[in-house]
Parts: sequence; structure tokens; C-alpha cells
Amino acid sequence: MTDWATEAEFPLPGGRRKVRPDAVWQAPEVGVPVLMVEVDRSTMSPQRVAAKFTAYRELFRTKVKSTDPALADDDPAGRMVHWWRRTWPGHTQPGYPPVALVVTDAGPVALANRQQAVADLARDAWGGGWWTITRYDNDGDGWREYDDAVPVIITTLELLAEHGPVWWRYGRQGWHSLLEALENPDSRCRLTAGLCSARASRVSSAAVRAVG
Repeated sequence: MTDWATEAEFPLPGGRRKVRPDAVWQAPEVGVPVLMVEVDRSTMSPQRVAAKFTAYRELFRTKVKSTDPALADDDPAGRMVHWWRRTWPGHTQPGYPPVALVVTDAGPVALANRQQAVADLARDAWGGGWWTITRYDNDGDGWREYDDAVPVIITTLELLAEHGPVWWRYGRQGWHSLLEALENPDSRCRLTAGLCSARASRVSSAAVRAVG
């Protein structure tokens, strides 16, 4: 881990509002340039918690003028980059920096319901956009683009204490390690890999039938 900071704040466009994560975690050596951390003690409504992810997306959409000499001859629009890419370089996943939500101070059922409620309310911020290309060989399957999405991973303090870093990634099923949870579900590369695997299986089956 390179850095763990608390009491950080980031102004939103206009300067009158700010995003204040409970902590900012940096571990580029394991593939996590930055992770915003929010701790929810079940004291505010799910609507207010969900609104935080909308604010994060607004924050991460902000662009600044690049100082990269390689872009010096580009048009003004081409010299604008997302500020966080300059502050925390090394992002390889599409989309914005991830946000981790740790919920606590309620019973297991209440915490489970709370996690799902926040997921439903914040879907526009984390869900990405669905794309489909209907072709003869993919049955209308599609993929999700995350360029304008905030990856959200969530767990409970009790799970962290009992099992270590296990996370639910909004948009995926089950519990995962940190790096697994940060992988984008239903992405185009996953669809492509799945289609290639299915196509290879059909070819193999056809070859077996032909030999038989």
C-alpha cells in the first residue's frame, strides 16, 4: 500500500459543493491506483448514501488541461483530460475510479436490505450503458460500457472482520476478492471471450460429429 489518507475533500464543479470520502486508499503496486472509501453507519437514509455515488460521478467527469507535451499540437478539446488520471495514473479498467462502501451498525438482514436499496437507487451512477449487436452467431447478446460509470464495491464491517476483504460488486453476483470485484462485469472483452469460447466449442462438436 502506497498511501492511506483520511479527511480528504474534492470540490465539485462550481466550487460550492465537495465530495468528502472517509478515506482514500492508494495501492498501485497491486493494480489499484486509487480507491475511495465510504463508511456507512446506517444513520442516513439509503437515498442520501446513493446520492454520494452520483456526486462521485460528477466529480470524476471533470476535465482539466493536460500538461503532456505529446498533446501540445492537439486541438483544445483533445488536450483536456480527466483530472484524476493525472493525479492517480495507472488506471487500466474503463470507467472512473472505484468507490468502496462499508456498511455497519445494524443486523444482518437490515444490512443486506440496505446494500440492495443503495444499489437500486444508485444504478444510474454505477450501471453503465448496455449495447447490443444482433448477429447470426450471438443470439442478440450484448455488453456493458463503463466509460461513464463509477465502479461500486460494498461489504459489511462484520464480513471484513470475519473473512477479510470480500466484496460484492454492484452488477455482479456473489462475493469476490478486491481485484476480482473491480473487474467490470458484462464488458465487451468478456462477451468477446465468451463468443470465441462458444464458437470453438461448436467447431469442436462439429468436428467430432464429422469424425463419428
